Amino acid sequence: MVGNDKNVGVKKEKGIRKLTDRISFWKAKSQADEEERHSPKPKPKLKKIKAKTKQPKNKKFQVIEPQRKANEAKKKEARIKVEAQRKANEAKIEAQRKANEAKKKEARIKVEAQKKANEAKIEAQKKANEAKIEAQRKANEAKIEAQKKAKEAKIEAQRKANEAKKKEARIKIEAQRKAKEAKKKEARIKVEAQRKANEAKIVAQRKANEAKIVAQRKAKKAKIVAQRKAKEAKKKEARIKVEAQKKAKEEAKKKEEEAKKKEEEAKRTYEDELEEQLSEEEITGFQLEKTDMDKMCNRVCEIIAGYENEGTLQSELWKKLKLSSRDGSRLALKLERMGMITREKILEKQRWTYKLIIKKIPISTKSIEGAPCLTCPVQSKCSIDGEISPKTCQWIEDWVLIELKK
Repeated sequence: MVGNDKNVGVKKEKGIRKLTDRISFWKAKSQADEEERHSPKPKPKLKKIKAKTKQPKNKKFQVIEPQRKANEAKKKEARIKVEAQRKANEAKIEAQRKANEAKKKEARIKVEAQKKANEAKIEAQKKANEAKIEAQRKANEAKIEAQKKAKEAKIEAQRKANEAKKKEARIKIEAQRKAKEAKKKEARIKVEAQRKANEAKIVAQRKANEAKIVAQRKAKKAKIVAQRKAKEAKKKEARIKVEAQKKAKEEAKKKEEEAKKKEEEAKRTYEDELEEQLSEEEITGFQLEKTDMDKMCNRVCEIIAGYENEGTLQSELWKKLKLSSRDGSRLALKLERMGMITREKILEKQRWTYKLIIKKIPISTKSIEGAPCLTCPVQSKCSIDGEISPKTCQWIEDWVLIELKK
């Protein structure tokens, strides 16, 4: 389309040049004819005519032929002049046209070269940006992979430590159980030995008194057997009772451990898991995207300070600020590390959460925003004991009265 428009423009220029040449030619010709027509015809001097034509002296005689030839010569000269002017104009116009075409061609070449240079520059910039983005992406992927491996290693180490603790606890309980059984066995052996000693003593006494009191011996023997059976029954009952108590204690201990475990799991919140996953640097260096963190921290502290010592639930605060639970929890951890708030774990609607209480209120400049001292024209001359002093300043007095009315 651009090439066609250029060809059309060149053709138009050629046509215009031809028309201007023709017009200039006819203008020059008509001007020459007009000058010839209006110029007065000079009367030939008779003496000269006579000399040229060798005619006899006659005042009324007029020579027409030399005058005609002179007029034709003038016309021819005018035509030659017009033709020369026309050719000169044509040569000038042609030179001008060629110069314009050369300039246009040079401009087109320059524009084309500039265009190619710009395209090459854009392409090089594009490739450089793509290479930079690719390098950044690979670096981010490597960083994420390293963090992931570090977290997995930490979790694995913690799991192994927990397993070692559990194993140690089991070994300790088993040792205690075996010690108790050894003590019980020792007590049974002692009782058995005492029983045998008693039996031997009774048998010796029985043999000594056998001859004397046979009936009494039989009665005593029956009594001793009955006592022995009763003792054995009592011992058996005591053993059963001890075993039952032991089992009951073990079951109670097991239930207590399970209850503690469940209670700890129930108390464990999303914030606790997040705090374990994040490092101190990640907590203190937390940054929300496209947000001034100083202003955000001051705003959060001002909202919490409005509740005074009662504090507010962090879930309600994040809803007000339109933050996600993860971002809100990380912001709360950051403020706690900065020493600006404290977090108190409470049970709210059968769910464990945190209450945020203000610890350090951020400094506000609202109380001095309207102070006249900030724009005072004689501030440099003002002093406590000087002629211009805050003690006698009418502007400060008026400002204080206005603030008190508010």
